[in-house]
Amino acid sequence: MLNKNYLKYDFYNGIVFEWKKYGIFFCYIFFLCARFIAMHHRLTEWMDLEKKLSFGDFMTYILKGMRFYEPMQTDIYIPDFAWILIYVYIAFVVNSYPIKDLYGYGQMVLIRSQKRSFWWKSKCIWNVFNIGIFYMIIILNSLIFALISGANRIMPQQSIQMYYNQMDVSKLTNGQFIFEVVAVPLMVTVALSLLQMVVSIVIHPVIGFVLSVSIYILSVYSSESWLMGNYLMLMRNRVFNSTSSINSYKGIICSIFLILVSLLTGYLRFRKLDIWTDNNE
Repeated sequence: MLNKNYLKYDFYNGIVFEWKKYGIFFCYIFFLCARFIAMHHRLTEWMDLEKKLSFGDFMTYILKGMRFYEPMQTDIYIPDFAWILIYVYIAFVVNSYPIKDLYGYGQMVLIRSQKRSFWWKSKCIWNVFNIGIFYMIIILNSLIFALISGANRIMPQQSIQMYYNQMDVSKLTNGQFIFEVVAVPLMVTVALSLLQMVVSIVIHPVIGFVLSVSIYILSVYSSESWLMGNYLMLMRNRVFNSTSSINSYKGIICSIFLILVSLLTGYLRFRKLDIWTDNNE
């Protein structure tokens, strides 16, 4: 069972009072969408492309990631820093509130209640809800700019995707779109965020943050399926790239396993964590 007071506490202190962090993220995604629509407008002046951008076009532009890194290629490989910054910022937000609460006012609440399990469960729910907000911001901005562009369709357009992202969406169904572009990234990000929170609380906040950022950076240069960042890049997804070995279903399975391990490990270790000692070090 979970004390509802903890959920209310985390809702107000971890979300409502942290609105500026979500505002910054909103502005950043807004900037990416504005940059895309401006770039596309200039391009269509001399190229035969669809002039209107759909909701799916904006979603894929934000979450496309980057092509596979090939050490032997002659072209200079330039990572998509816009994509990297999205997930580094999410990792930063995930790291800030639980640690600040554990060693701040939340510590007094925790000590008075004597229910560590309530605190941990509430923070896990906050974490999942927190990630959901970030993806809702991406979805909202994509909807706004799709309306601005004038497109009356949801799905990404074949000509747009082939030109910008070298992705084949000709056989993509509505269900696949929701699964691959929304459900999979959301699940993978939740899994990595819960892992980060466990490491940050049990070991050290810096270690947790560095771990998450390292996974994202290593995923840029390696296509190994155990590097979860690969499942966050649509350009590496086998649905959009037939030569890829990155399978979303494997990503979902790995995410579920990672979520369960993180929840259980965090629960068992947090019950024995010496909060006072860790705070004073």
